[in-house]
This record gives sequence, C-alpha cells and structure tokens, in this order.
Amino acid sequence: MTTQTLRQPAPVPVRPDGGPGREAAAPAPAWAALGIRTRDRVDSTLAAVLGRRFGSATLLRLSGGGGQLLVPAPDRQQALRLAHQVREDLGDGVWISVAWGPYEELGSGVREMTNVLTVVCALNRRPGVYQLGDVAVECAVANSPAVSRCLAALIEPVVTRPELMETLKALIEADGNRARAASELIIHRSTIDYRLQRIEQLTGHSPTSVGGMRTLCTALAARALLRLQGTSSPG
Repeated sequence: MTTQTLRQPAPVPVRPDGGPGREAAAPAPAWAALGIRTRDRVDSTLAAVLGRRFGSATLLRLSGGGGQLLVPAPDRQQALRLAHQVREDLGDGVWISVAWGPYEELGSGVREMTNVLTVVCALNRRPGVYQLGDVAVECAVANSPAVSRCLAALIEPVVTRPELMETLKALIEADGNRARAASELIIHRSTIDYRLQRIEQLTGHSPTSVGGMRTLCTALAARALLRLQGTSSPG
C-alpha cells in the first residue's frame, strides 16, 4: 500500500510520491480540499493519476484506495471544477467531496470535506462530486452532540441487523423506489416490504415516508460522524 502524509495545514508542497517539492516562500492564499473514495483503485494508481494532473502543487494523503488532496484554487468555482476533473480522470465508482477556503481556514475546510465524504458514503449515495450543500441537513443535525447520540441510538437496532441495513441502503440508493431496491437486492417485493416494516417497528420511523426517510438518513449520518470523531480523537 502506498501512503503519503498530509499535514494540516502545511506550507510546503510535496510530490505525490511523498517527497518534498520545490520550496515555497509562502502557501497559496486559498485551497480546494478534496476527499476521495473509490471502489477498486489502489493507492499507487491514484497517486499516478493525481500526480499527472497536479504535479508538485498538491498536498496528498492516500490510504486504502482513497484519501485527501489539497490543491491551490483561487475561488470556490475553480475548486468544484478541479473536483469534477479528478472524477473524470479516475472514472466511475469514485466519490469526491470538495470544500474551499483561504489558507488560514484550511483545517476547517479539511474537516468539512471529511464530514461530507463520510456522510455521503454512509448514506450509500451514488458516485459523484458532493459539497456541503448536498448533505447540509444531515451534517448540521449530526454535528449537534446530543442530537447525534440520540439519532445514533435510534438507528443502532437496524445497523446490527445486516439484512435490514442492506435494505435501507438499497432503498436510499433507489431514491425510495421499493421495486428498484428489491430488484437490486434480488429479493421479492414482499420480502422488502417485511424488512421495511421491521425497520419502522425498531425505529418508529417509516422508510417509505418522506419524513421517516429523512430521519433515518440523518441518523445514519450522525452515527457515521460519531464513529469518525471517535476514530480521530487522541488516545
């Protein structure tokens, strides 16, 4: 596995192979922060693709077929363009989150990018490019500690039952279409209906209603972010 290290923030660019780049007198005034997750790419392939596009003007950390990328960008529109260019370079099966901000706020930009990617993957969203606005409700609610704990407890009975979790994620990916979700899971329509009823019984929220689905999605996001924060905390 190839791993490059990203310091947050870091004033000196590094090459995609992890070695030092040309010395910089000062960091770029504004940066795009990109989070990347792939289905089947290896780190060395990612490093090669990203290196060809950005050269030494990047700060990069890769591990487990995904990672974090910082690139100088003058404005938010350019940051979004860079994210779409990276997705085109990497092809299908790639999730990219993007945040932008001045160098002085680089740390908060990295946290925003990380949270968005965590939530998008927890909700089984389709591959694509995502910003905070795409999951603003989930991130906002999930970032309230008391609400997060309540929602995480609510969804836990579903998470501990693989067939229910699989069904809920399939329904999310199918935009609430039960027939499409059943087809994706290769199960009978009556089976998916039974599982969705069990989810409602366990959580008190129906996955087949707009409000219920929103609550369950937010609960999944809250649990994912709590787990991320627990992993990231010292000790």
